[in-house]
Amino acid sequence: MNSQTHDPEQEQLDRLADELRGAFPQPELSPGFHDALQARLSQSWSFRAALQRNGLMRVAAGLLMISLVAAPVAALVQLFQEPEQGPPTLGFEMPETLATEKPVTDDSLLPAPIVGPEDEFDPPSTQGENLSAAQASRLRALTSTMPRLGSQANAVEPDADAFLRFQMECAQADRLNRAEIAARIQQLQRLDQPTAGERTALAGWLWIQDGATATAAQAPEAWQGAPFVRD
Repeated sequence: MNSQTHDPEQEQLDRLADELRGAFPQPELSPGFHDALQARLSQSWSFRAALQRNGLMRVAAGLLMISLVAAPVAALVQLFQEPEQGPPTLGFEMPETLATEKPVTDDSLLPAPIVGPEDEFDPPSTQGENLSAAQASRLRALTSTMPRLGSQANAVEPDADAFLRFQMECAQADRLNRAEIAARIQQLQRLDQPTAGERTALAGWLWIQDGATATAAQAPEAWQGAPFVRD
């Protein structure tokens, strides 16, 4: 493509531009215009000039200076100020709503009583004669190792051997209480020449009552693994 060829549209635009420049000649500038423009463009911004031209800037600068000076001055005053003497007075004022509140008359609104561990785990007492928690625990340990009695445990024969009677009564643990155990112990301790079964029964009752163990000689008829006989 020839670089010297001209675009027709470009030539038309050039002719239009020449006509416009000829119709509107360039106005003449006042003398010193270029010098004044150059001075205005070269003039830099300064904080002092901004304060002189704008009053709001002066107010803002004054507030800023006050806040910057007030903080260290207040800290210095608190540093040299003597602390207040004496501890503060502590007190309590009851709210009016509590002071005028009526006492609770409904028992269901009162807090539940706290039950201690002994009252909670002990069996229900009847005239203070029921077994304690420790006695009931030892009685359960004894019956768990005791040999099976079969139908003999349904009734305690008056003329039965003392140790067999002891086993039968332990099998009916719900009928025992502390008074009956103490009576059995006193009855056996009053014997002048107790038999082997009576000595074994006495050792068993004493262990249920207070946890005292006996030797194999003191309880000769005890079954193997009886908890009231020590090794």
